[in-house]
Amino acid sequence: MKKNIFIVVLTLIVVSMVSFRFIDQQCPPMASVFADKMNVFYVGVDNPITVAGCGIPPELLDVNISGGGMVTALGNGRFNVKVTSGTQVDISVSERKDSVLYPLGKFSFRVKRIPDPVIYFGSSRIDDSLALSDIIAAPGIRPMLNNFDFDCAFTVVKYTATVIENGKLEDFKCLGPAISDDLKNRFAKMNAGARIEFRNVTVRGPDGSIRKIPGLSFIVK
Repeated sequence: MKKNIFIVVLTLIVVSMVSFRFIDQQCPPMASVFADKMNVFYVGVDNPITVAGCGIPPELLDVNISGGGMVTALGNGRFNVKVTSGTQVDISVSERKDSVLYPLGKFSFRVKRIPDPVIYFGSSRIDDSLALSDIIAAPGIRPMLNNFDFDCAFTVVKYTATVIENGKLEDFKCLGPAISDDLKNRFAKMNAGARIEFRNVTVRGPDGSIRKIPGLSFIVK
């Protein structure tokens, strides 16, 4: 009886080992790279990716970039990609065994510039009419990215505000997003029908680039 039990157990162990070897052989050395947000990398922002190797522990995956940028490991198969320029980069994935790298695959991603933001004044972003109280209460202008999946921010470098009233034009140069004291004082004296234009708006992107973007205008109610 004991001999039969031993034979059965030994048979199960052999079958298990054969099955494991079969499964292992059916999984070729390969990897997959998934962009967590979309199949494109944007310059100057964090682009998260997830990398998986067939049957390979995440800690043995080596990920590199060619074409301008850097890759930072976040753990558990997740990486962060930052690109600096170009129109395309390649992500290369290798398995690390005893200090030797074995290539698993190369994956190409498009590179794009972050789109231009739009300017808001208070809650308004299009040509509109605003109450004088809302104009006076607004702290300044702010650039916003609409319908964009990445977390990034533009900052206002400078702009020109033009007040048009009774046929006269007055320009006010402002540094940063805030309304200058001179412009605040002028706002307080405006009457219904006066027009305000924000133009020559210059912003700095998260990649450090300086851009000039369209402004906006509105009429005092």
